[in-house]
Amino acid sequence: WNFGVFMRRHTVLLDPDIHLGSAAFLLNVQPGAGLRMALEAPNRIDSLLAERAAQPAADRLHVLAGEEKLAVQPNPAPGAAQMLLDALRRRYNFIVADVPFGPVPLYRDLLDLVDQRVLVIEPTLAAVRDTLRLLALPTGPEQTQRAIVVLNRVGITGALSRRQVEDSLKMKVDIAIPDLPRQVGHAATLGEPAMVTSSGFRAGI
Repeated sequence: WNFGVFMRRHTVLLDPDIHLGSAAFLLNVQPGAGLRMALEAPNRIDSLLAERAAQPAADRLHVLAGEEKLAVQPNPAPGAAQMLLDALRRRYNFIVADVPFGPVPLYRDLLDLVDQRVLVIEPTLAAVRDTLRLLALPTGPEQTQRAIVVLNRVGITGALSRRQVEDSLKMKVDIAIPDLPRQVGHAATLGEPAMVTSSGFRAGI
């Protein structure tokens, strides 16, 4: 939203989790079947198809997401991530891929192909463990610096403090966003970007 609406740059938000992804839901956009088709038949991908498959959330912000039945198991073709990103790059200034943490070849390909990894974590021991493992992954060919670490929901009741997280990671987090349950929860319920109404969230972004 920041790239597409505030900065006025053509941006696409890619949510590769076509079963349980929430990007389209949070921006009040209806997901379509285009993403699955693009992943299963990447030889048919071009910039026009990629643009048509992405749904508009604003004038210069599109969302490329799916919502397949849980019983349906798509089969992305080898090299699909690269071909999809190549097509999107010809149309958009920014591609933001919301990649889940999981041992899925498509997700790993996206982690390797992006220019910059951003790890968004919550202040829990499980999140610290997963972040250490993700930081240990080899960098992709276009990645010239380490992943940016964003600590989300700082101050949530019962969680680790920022200092405890940093001590466990043995590094400073790059960005910290405070826990804003009322503002963020209300925005998610309405399908509106939290940064429009929450100055704390907007400052972090």
